[in-house]
Amino acid sequence: MYDDSDLTTFEGYIKYQYNIDAVNLTAEQSAELHLLVDPVIERSKSIPKVGLMKLELKPGEEQYGVAIQNDSGVWLALLVKCSKRGEVFIIIPRAEPEWDPHASYHLDGRFHQKSYDRKTAISNRQPLTGVFKGNENLGEYAGHGTGNAECDPAVFNGLITLEPGVLTGRTGVVGVSLFEQGTEPEPIHTSDVVRQVFPRRNGRPSLVITARKT
Repeated sequence: MYDDSDLTTFEGYIKYQYNIDAVNLTAEQSAELHLLVDPVIERSKSIPKVGLMKLELKPGEEQYGVAIQNDSGVWLALLVKCSKRGEVFIIIPRAEPEWDPHASYHLDGRFHQKSYDRKTAISNRQPLTGVFKGNENLGEYAGHGTGNAECDPAVFNGLITLEPGVLTGRTGVVGVSLFEQGTEPEPIHTSDVVRQVFPRRNGRPSLVITARKT
């Protein structure tokens, strides 16, 4: 099982991020990867941890998440917050405030992803003010490490807790979808895919979260 210390060494980092064993590299391959990886490791050492996030629920709100559990604790990889009015926000915890990666699905159907204060994946979906039909795919999100955002499972309406291997480095993604009630896909759990269906209150669309290796 991986922990934070694995990501501070060259061998541990390439094993976690690329599933490569350093012992199998040629001298040339090792030198090329060192040029790529060493600056990333040094930079990561200077980035502070998020710490325990304040995720208290206000009346009428719901929040769901995906967490990674290792020997040092439970760490939040992705948070889905549903407002009292029914809006949906997908938040990926990062220690760098200017990064702030997240996605927003507003009541009038406007959807976008955003990071470094720039919007991408802008689209119009069905409004969240009436009867929700079918399903809406809200994207897949990668780059989930361990050790940044400490997670308190007690403050979630629903939480998927994974061992680090499911979301290893760049090969692991978390998908988020909304489904009309009664039409959700069946929950599945294999070595490569974990899917959880979370029914929601007041007739609102069910939330479906899928974590998988790509």
